[in-house]
Amino acid sequence: MALTYSRAIQSVKKYPQAIKFPKELIQLKFIGEKVVATLSKKLEKYCDENGYDFPIEEEENEIIGNGVNDSDSAKDDDNTKPKKKKRAISSSSDKSKKKRKYVPQKNSGGYAILLTLYIHDKNQQGMLKDAIIRKAGQFCDKSFVSNPSTNQFYSAWSSVKSLQNNDLVDTFGKPMRFALTVDGQNLARLLKKEYNKENNLESSPLVERISNNNDNIDFLSPSKGNGDAANSLLNPALTSRTEHQIWKREDYDIIVILDNREIRSKNQRDFFSESLSSLNVINEVRSLPVGDCIWIARHKENGEEAVLDFIVERKRLDDLADSIKDGRFKEQKARLTKTGIANIYYLVEEQMSSDVSRYSDAIQTCISMTIVNSQFHLKRSKDGSDTAVIFSHITHAVSNFYNNKDLYVLSPLNFQSQNDYNKILNVYREKYEDVYEVTYHYDIFNAILSKTNLMTIREIFIRMLMTVKGVSVDKAVAIQQRFKTPKFLIDRYESCSSEQEKKNLISVALKEEVGNRKVGPALSNKIYEVWGV
Repeated sequence: MALTYSRAIQSVKKYPQAIKFPKELIQLKFIGEKVVATLSKKLEKYCDENGYDFPIEEEENEIIGNGVNDSDSAKDDDNTKPKKKKRAISSSSDKSKKKRKYVPQKNSGGYAILLTLYIHDKNQQGMLKDAIIRKAGQFCDKSFVSNPSTNQFYSAWSSVKSLQNNDLVDTFGKPMRFALTVDGQNLARLLKKEYNKENNLESSPLVERISNNNDNIDFLSPSKGNGDAANSLLNPALTSRTEHQIWKREDYDIIVILDNREIRSKNQRDFFSESLSSLNVINEVRSLPVGDCIWIARHKENGEEAVLDFIVERKRLDDLADSIKDGRFKEQKARLTKTGIANIYYLVEEQMSSDVSRYSDAIQTCISMTIVNSQFHLKRSKDGSDTAVIFSHITHAVSNFYNNKDLYVLSPLNFQSQNDYNKILNVYREKYEDVYEVTYHYDIFNAILSKTNLMTIREIFIRMLMTVKGVSVDKAVAIQQRFKTPKFLIDRYESCSSEQEKKNLISVALKEEVGNRKVGPALSNKIYEVWGV
């Protein structure tokens, strides 16, 4: 919408006449009914706050009956012709009509979101998008997940925008949490009463159990204290808004989660899931922000999920060679390290669809670096079937590892960057490693470690540079260190006096670099064609 709004602003600035009423904006280019409605709402709020009258356009006189003109001849026929009636002219002193309150339709997305927040967020701590979607399905007759393959680009979740626009739902924090406003709570309370009546649940103990679900678990805040070392954390600035839950071992089950993009072939998309099921391993398939296989703990009472301390990244040899060539290998390892998970397995599947013999030295070097420098656990498998067996073995090892361990599940309310994720985790691990296994709530893991969430300008710029063929992570980092932001690089190109100077800008700037960080004239010219032309 940024482009649309900027065009609308320019259109208003260029309009030569005074604009007396919001509706007059509709005649301008790039301004439609939606923009007019938004501006009217903001203007009305401004007038209320500052004691001004909201400008209302005067309506024309309407004659009810047969539309007789107010003329001298009409006066003569006063007794034979019906008298005209005038509609009262609205003046600036009249109060504008109150806008009808928005009430979402029954079983719609907005209806489901309001009920979910009212029932499952009693403490007003806010809920993440994934948590709302997981619990709101029972109140909605539409899916909360879009399906572009069937041209369903919008889902029931789109209704959250209407709730925000009508001040029923508010957002805060990073990752973004959703919570009811005062108006939202009042409306949701009424909707819940109607829902209970229609489903004969008004006096059911099940409703009370769902409504008070937060009481079923030990949910503590360091700021409130729990009588132990929670009052004296290492870094209060990081942990002052970190909620946590304590799960006993008998309260949760361990489940394998496979990435839905992790397939054996186009014709065998469910191969790994079916193979694990045949080995009596409980598993699910969903989109993972990082890694190809993780292990989670699911609470038996409330269905909440926490990430366990094991993750696997699977690579076929040909895919490994491609990732080394285009720089994804280092980027993926960096993202795995950001998870803070102690047991990271790098599984190399020796099955391939193309010849990689010419990259054998590079592959061997990267495998050695993975073991020595990154300190990942390296596994090798013959094919997909062998990979499924290794997943099964790791699952049994995970079950044994957590046999008698209680979980300390973190749910921070706010992050400044992805680096905070690891810092907070280390703070709590150092404090409670002898008592609990410290981990994160799965929704936090999923929201923070996604590829685009909470990324800094530096990280985004590096990823943009790496889209140019031939620019590795090392080269992208070196370029970013010389040219801090995309705008800085573009301005440098514009300040060059000749075309040749522009083509050689990057190679000259990095002439002192050595090894993989050096950029030659050919690659410098290629970067210029993308960024400077």
